[in-house]
Amino acid sequence: MGTTGEAGFIEDQVNRFRIKMTTGSLHLRFHFTKPEAAIRPFLFAGAGIIVWDRNIWAQNGDVINRYDYALPSFGGGLNFRLSESFNLVVQETFMLSSEDDVDRQVNQNNDGFLFHTVGLTFNLGKNKDSDDDGVSDKKDNCPNTPKGVKVDASGCPVDTDNDGVVDYIDDCPTAAGPQHLKGCPDRDGDGISDKDDLCPDAKGLVNLKGCPDEDGDGVADNNDKCPETKKGYKVDANGCPFDNDGDGLVNEEDMCPDVPGVVALKGCPDSDGDGVADYEDRCPTIKGTIANKGCPEIAKEDVKKITQIASSIYFESNSDKLKPASLIQLDALVGILKKYDAANLSIEGGILIIRVMMLII
Repeated sequence: MGTTGEAGFIEDQVNRFRIKMTTGSLHLRFHFTKPEAAIRPFLFAGAGIIVWDRNIWAQNGDVINRYDYALPSFGGGLNFRLSESFNLVVQETFMLSSEDDVDRQVNQNNDGFLFHTVGLTFNLGKNKDSDDDGVSDKKDNCPNTPKGVKVDASGCPVDTDNDGVVDYIDDCPTAAGPQHLKGCPDRDGDGISDKDDLCPDAKGLVNLKGCPDEDGDGVADNNDKCPETKKGYKVDANGCPFDNDGDGLVNEEDMCPDVPGVVALKGCPDSDGDGVADYEDRCPTIKGTIANKGCPEIAKEDVKKITQIASSIYFESNSDKLKPASLIQLDALVGILKKYDAANLSIEGGILIIRVMMLII
């Protein structure tokens, strides 16, 4: 900053003096706020030169030029912004002369001067600022910043958390995060930002909002009441397998998922309680044996009678026709078989051998 000044004085009158002086100085000024601030305090310091009225220093009619240095020269003030072009300035400046006899007194202390200044400053032009961010294009490293975005001294958008994602597009401007998550952190590294992750400290799945699912049933572990469900089993909202008939056996393990049954029989009912599930029981309403597929065993006396009857059944020679006498035996056989609804009769005959078999199917 360069300044010049001139003051008019009259010769010494009773320990008072007046003298004309012209000053010029070069200052460095430091502002505490940005140019767009309404009030800008500042400090400055530098050096200059003082040219005194040469007529005062004439000796014997000779005019002598008097030049002193102003070192240092410093001060401070306030700049009030009235508009983009005009400012009101209030300033205090101190200048120390390199000599000490300007006031006609030599006391080995250099003369000093204090200037009080109030005035107006105005801009003769305006630097081009394409993106209107307050930083001229000449100094703007990001000249295409969208309007209204806060920028730093170089004209680039501010990145508060220094994560490489500028604040105006950063969903988490005060917490560092990767670009693909719009600047938000992801503590568990599952690809879901902490602000959207229901389980931010446990690596999880996107479709479960960042929560894990150890058994892979589609219900997050934190909501899963059956966290060890076997793979592939269909589950309800609580993560537990379905048990349609409520018999304690899940559908995937229940041979009769829609009918309550016995766990030991893979969830199927056993109406007659003979240990053979109804769907396998040839006699589901009559208690039988497992070996006989749920049907009762033929009584020993009935087996004996059947054997006797079988030995009395005869065929015509070289024919599959029964002899009339055998019909009576067959009627007796029918009477026995009526007690065994599930019995089937098979008769095999030959020239020499006749065999009757009772098959329980």
